Amino acid sequence: MNTTIRKGTSSGKSENVAMFTNNASKFDQSLFSKTELEFVNSEIKKKNKFISVNQYERYIFLQIIDTDKKDRHVVLEKFRRAGDQLTGALNRLKLSSVCLKSENDDEEVMAYVEGMVLGNYQ
Repeated sequence: MNTTIRKGTSSGKSENVAMFTNNASKFDQSLFSKTELEFVNSEIKKKNKFISVNQYERYIFLQIIDTDKKDRHVVLEKFRRAGDQLTGALNRLKLSSVCLKSENDDEEVMAYVEGMVLGNYQ
């Protein structure tokens, strides 16, 4: 898969979406139906950190990234590893694009994207 990065303001109804957060209660719940949201919440209670929901036209991925360490470089490395994990899932599912949604700061978002790009390096 070739890697192209572009900034967008919204995602389409058929576009795959990946959300990542360091707070399990802070994510865009409007993307899920009631039953999907119940599934996501049950996975969060099971301490699952990588949750994928197949909505048939698209996938929605939710990643909860533990940032309990105070060292900034350790936190950023966790974001890079999470980005790499998403890239692996996208490649396994043969998905060619994804829209990222996050409330995290710019440095954490950039580390996540960096992990995606490095994970896709061939």
